[in-house]
Amino acid sequence: MDRNPVLDRVVYCTAFIDGQINEAARRKQGVYVRALRAHGSFDHLEKGKFVARTRSGFLARADSQGQ
Repeated sequence: MDRNPVLDRVVYCTAFIDGQINEAARRKQGVYVRALRAHGSFDHLEKGKFVARTRSGFLARADSQGQ
């Protein structure tokens, strides 16, 4: 067992918000990701697919605004 573990790689996973749905949130997200990249906080950016619908489940319930 290695007693001196080394962090070898950091993968940042995100789904970029659709700017047509929420332009301000998309801009803020872009600023955040650019800052992480400039700082060298991750080695690879893995992009997922943004889904604009609200999901509900046992622990996830929509609030009065549907979010």
